[in-house]
Order: sequence, then C-alpha cells, then structure tokens
Amino acid sequence: MIKFSIRALVVEGQLGGVRPGDTPDSVRDRLGPPSDLMAGIGGTEIWRYGNFELFIDGDLVYTLYHDWLIDLEADGEREIDPWILGTAEAPSYDAVVQRLTAEQVPFIPGRDRQNRRMLEIPTGARLLFEIDADTGVESWTVIQVVHPDFASGFTPDESTD
Repeated sequence: MIKFSIRALVVEGQLGGVRPGDTPDSVRDRLGPPSDLMAGIGGTEIWRYGNFELFIDGDLVYTLYHDWLIDLEADGEREIDPWILGTAEAPSYDAVVQRLTAEQVPFIPGRDRQNRRMLEIPTGARLLFEIDADTGVESWTVIQVVHPDFASGFTPDESTD
C-alpha cells in the first residue's frame, strides 16, 4: 500500500516518494500508472492519482498539486494520511500557522500574484489561502510543490525585524 501523507507533501515536498524533478518513469515505478491523464497547456501532461495531480513537461515532473482539501481522494493501491486535513472544512490561515509553529516547521509568509496569502515551507510546499466571498473566512485551498526552475508567483512578506 502506497501512502499519500499530507504532512510529507507539505513539509517534505513529496507525494508517495515522488518529488518535482523526478521522471515519469520513476513516478510509474513508485506510484504505478495514473488513474487519469489530461493534456495541459503547451504540451504539459497532468497525471491524476485520485484528486492529486502531477504536472509533467517532457521528462520532468515540475509540480505536485492538490486543491480538494476537504475531499481527499486517492485511488488503487494508495491510502491517505490526512494530517491536519480530513474534516468537513479546510483549516483557516491561523489554524495552519499555529499547527506549523507547534510542530516547529519553518515557513515564510507571503502573497501570490493575486495578493492572496501564501505560506512557503522551504523544504516543501506552498500553501494558498482564499477568502470565501459569502462567509469572509480565509481558508487553505491549495497545496503545490514546484520545481525551482518553474517556481514563480510568490512574494515574501517584508520582514518586521
């Protein structure tokens, strides 16, 4: 059984042992064939394992992506360790910051291109937060681990030191 650990995805930047920079062959060796293949922009392939996505450009995995945080789903011979997720609602920005701080996981607060709050874990993922227009609650909506050659769109907050 292959374990998809949300903590490992966030903190270590890996999903079932797969990381950005790996090849499609190594992904197949570790995770087996994807449950779904989609064509992306500019020749990119998107391999889906349940609702976890791997973006592949040629012979390079360049992004691990997940945006169904309240509906975690793996397929086949995979199981999910939900860590902070797995409830009916995605955690708030403050709840995620508190959890990362309690577990002594270093992070950098910042913003994306649309000025939405993000947390970047230097050894792992970028976490995106969005405000619900109806409730005004700011919740965690996306996990993405991006290969350094493809990483853009994050601006760290200015230090208050």
